[in-house]
Parts: sequence; C-alpha cells; structure tokens
Amino acid sequence: MIWQKVYPDYLKRARQLGFSGIEISDGTITMSDEVRREAISRAAEMGFRVFSEVGRKEWSPQTGLADLVADLKRDLAFGAAKVIVEAMEVGQSVGIMDAEGNPSEEGLKTLIQAAGGPQKIIFEAPIRHQQEIFIDRVGPEVNLGNIPPQEVLVVEATRRGTTGIPFMTAYKDSV
Repeated sequence: MIWQKVYPDYLKRARQLGFSGIEISDGTITMSDEVRREAISRAAEMGFRVFSEVGRKEWSPQTGLADLVADLKRDLAFGAAKVIVEAMEVGQSVGIMDAEGNPSEEGLKTLIQAAGGPQKIIFEAPIRHQQEIFIDRVGPEVNLGNIPPQEVLVVEATRRGTTGIPFMTAYKDSV
C-alpha cells in the first residue's frame, strides 16, 4: 500500500473493517527509515497495534545479525508493539536460521537482549523442530509466527509440556 501511495486510505479502510493491527514490512520492497517511521507512527496514531517485520525474504549480506538487531531496535523506537523476525515459509537460510532451519544461539540471545526481553519479538518458526527449540530455549510463552495451521495444536501441546522437547526433557529429568 505504501508503494502504491494509498497507505492513508488503506488504514482508514482497515479501521472501518474492524482491524486492530497492522504489519509494516519491507521484506519485498525497499523502504527508507523515514518512510518506515512514518508508516509505523501513522498506524499507531490511528490506534492500530503495529507489528513490524525485520529481515529479507532471502539471505543476503544486508540481513546479517547486526542489521537485524539495528532494524529491531529502530522499529521498537519508531513505535512498533512487536517485531517479527523473518523466517519465511521454508524456515531455512534466512534471518537467524541456518541452512538446516536451526536458529542461531547467538542470534537468538542477541535479539532478545536488544529487545529487552522476548516479549516484543515474534519469531517465525514454520518447521516443527524450530517451534520446539524456541519453546525450549525461550520458554512456553515465546511469541511464534508463521505456524502452519496443521501445527497449531502440536505447538500448544508443546507449550504445555505434553509433547515435544519439554516433555522429553521433563521425562529425562525424572528418570
């Protein structure tokens, strides 16, 4: 909507339709910091809860950890309620995910520290083992996104410790 120059009308229509949140992302288009700041602040001023997304749709030198951290801090400073860390639907070789789809320990710790805790981050985790890793390392209340619909119940069961890594960990500790 920004590149089509209809963003103000888009926000008005979204409000009329009852939407309460808006995502701001430059995963497919390039957006200057000024345009991004304006997009986030305009939506927030209209009462929307703003979710921004950092990271590109493909791995490139521009999406290294330092860039993700800088973008996360920037968007939080601009007024985003939460920042989504891109992992796409494939969940591999993008953002903090390696070629096998495992999140970088350094990336995970660095992003959480930069945000002042995990509450303001949504980690995209489309692959089951990623969901288990995030729940195990960050905790059951970790914000996860890009979950395939058929995985939602498994994610919730894993959060509650009845399946996946938390269950196996609890079982090993009790033996």
